[in-house]
Amino acid sequence: ETIRAFSAGRPMELTYRMVRADGAVRWVFERCRAVQDVRDGWVVEGLILDVTEQKIADDALRQSQAWLRAFTDNLPIYLNLKDPDGTYLFVNKLFAASRNKTPEHFIGKTVAQAFDREPAKDLTEYDRGVLASGDTVEFEAPGISAELLGRILHYIKFPVTDPNGDIIGIGTAAMDVTDEKNAETAIRESEAKLQAITQNVPMLMNLKDLNGRFQFANESYSQWINKPMAEILGKTSEDLFPGGDARLITEQEARVIQSGEPVEFEMAALAEHADGERMLQYIKFPVRNAENDIFGIGTAILDITDRVRADTA
Repeated sequence: ETIRAFSAGRPMELTYRMVRADGAVRWVFERCRAVQDVRDGWVVEGLILDVTEQKIADDALRQSQAWLRAFTDNLPIYLNLKDPDGTYLFVNKLFAASRNKTPEHFIGKTVAQAFDREPAKDLTEYDRGVLASGDTVEFEAPGISAELLGRILHYIKFPVTDPNGDIIGIGTAAMDVTDEKNAETAIRESEAKLQAITQNVPMLMNLKDLNGRFQFANESYSQWINKPMAEILGKTSEDLFPGGDARLITEQEARVIQSGEPVEFEMAALAEHADGERMLQYIKFPVRNAENDIFGIGTAILDITDRVRADTA
């Protein structure tokens, strides 16, 4: 290559590695050209610079960029960076793949150029807002590309600044939260159904955590013990009832936790709203999570006074 360059009268540039006599490695940049052709070669003039520090910095930058690309291309997040004019400077692999494109397709293009359509008005307004205020904004919006139709995305748009604090770009991170939203909707619907059932069945119901603290009680239970819900939730049986009754209740709950099986027992109780002593049938059962671990104790209580009186009549 050197001979061809000199023969053509072109300068030669190259960077190469040298090892000094003391074993130290240095990187050298050399630029030279032939100024005279002689019988056995050329007379050469040139410039040689020690570029070791620059080489180390360049290698570190390339490694940093490789690390960054590895992270951004493997995160389950749609990422892009645009300049203040809306031209793409960077997109990650997931963003490009969701549009059936390569990342290179977007670089140097505006949204209109990259997608052959005008950008969504609301997303453009968010970009303008970030540029104007310098604040990060978060919002949710439906996917607009054909590949993301029917999906809900959670967007985070943020300013990118230079060392002087001037905004030089707008970053966007978007996460597909469709499944989470569907799960939240399902939970709300399930809770509404549970609330409708527990508030209308003819029994007293409550739920405690493993520390014996009330996490839920239906209105019938609240009325039975003549306490508002605010004075029930977070409390234990010891907080609400006389010692003897509380001990029996906590002993039975300990049996449920230890055995993992429901237990049934009967207990007499006085109710201020009823005609004296009432006989109650308790059904206590373990409440399990998706991993089948017990995380609470449920209780259903039936007033069996009339049945007991009929049996003993």
